[in-house]
Amino acid sequence: MHPRMILAIVGKDLRETIRDGRILLAIVLPLVIGVSYNLLFDEEPVETTPTAAAAYAASGPTRLPDLLRAATGGGVELELTPAADPETVRRLVADDAVDLGLVLPPGFDAAVANGETPPLEVLTPAAPDFATDFLRAALDQALRQLAGQPPPATIAVSAVAAPAGDDGGSGFIFDRVGLAPYFVVTNAIFVVIMVALFAVPVMLTEEGEKRTLDALTAIASYADVIAAKAVVGLVFAAAAASLLLALTRLAVADPLAFGATLLLLAVSLIGFGLLLGGLFRSVTQLNTWSSLILLPVVAPIFAVGFPLPRAVDLLLSALPTSQATRLALDALVGEPLFGGAWLGAGVIAAWGALAYGLLLWRLARRDG
Repeated sequence: MHPRMILAIVGKDLRETIRDGRILLAIVLPLVIGVSYNLLFDEEPVETTPTAAAAYAASGPTRLPDLLRAATGGGVELELTPAADPETVRRLVADDAVDLGLVLPPGFDAAVANGETPPLEVLTPAAPDFATDFLRAALDQALRQLAGQPPPATIAVSAVAAPAGDDGGSGFIFDRVGLAPYFVVTNAIFVVIMVALFAVPVMLTEEGEKRTLDALTAIASYADVIAAKAVVGLVFAAAAASLLLALTRLAVADPLAFGATLLLLAVSLIGFGLLLGGLFRSVTQLNTWSSLILLPVVAPIFAVGFPLPRAVDLLLSALPTSQATRLALDALVGEPLFGGAWLGAGVIAAWGALAYGLLLWRLARRDG
């Protein structure tokens, strides 16, 4: 190969491609879709901690409000309001200003600690809601602590993690990555596919259709021309994916792994794009068959994360675009949502090796 000749062809192809509306449309379309999804599913931060309010009236010092707050365990954001008298507590409950009202008699704490059962008036709204029920349950625990009673059981809470890779096709992952980031990632994969399997073949097929390929191979080897088309494809794939991420401001936890995934996929698929460019004799013929070619390549990226039958999931696991989507989503959150990073990279690389092996074989036959 001749680097200077390759760079000269790359410069020519970049200028021609920028002026070619068909190729630009194929690159811009995924960008528009990705940005639209990002705006459509823009997710505002949601307050996930519920709130509750309680008012109490006590004629003397009491530990019950503090014990009630401790009993909630941070499950709700609790607001406690001391009232001057029982009537104030009743008014606050009647006005729905608080979810629970407490009226404590004199000497309440000492009586409970001595094992007595002093009267405790609990006031609730006419239509109790979750906050009221939650506070009533917490009140029982607070009274046990005030009486010095041990809990009836020792509760041990532990989170059970799913096996690594168990989400790979068996459950939705929108709750882990969000709708907008999910569709931005899938469209980043989509734009790489469109560049590799549409833009690159169009460039090569058009050269043959206009007979400019013969002129190029008269001054450069066919391998130089193929290498130049591959470089142009990588430039457009990198530029389009970078622009999509910049426009959507996607926060990627592991940018290096994310970029490596897109690069590996682009290199692999461009090999197939170069093969396609040599199979068709006209751009019209290529356009006619392109939808049938793109469908089995694009569909797997939008199936990742959905519950699928085991057999279908195994089939998708053998495809490069499916594995690239999994690796990209793992890099997005910085966690092994699917696992098997090396397996995924190996699958993509294996398909790339197949593409370039066939391409070298075709070049050898052409030169022979």
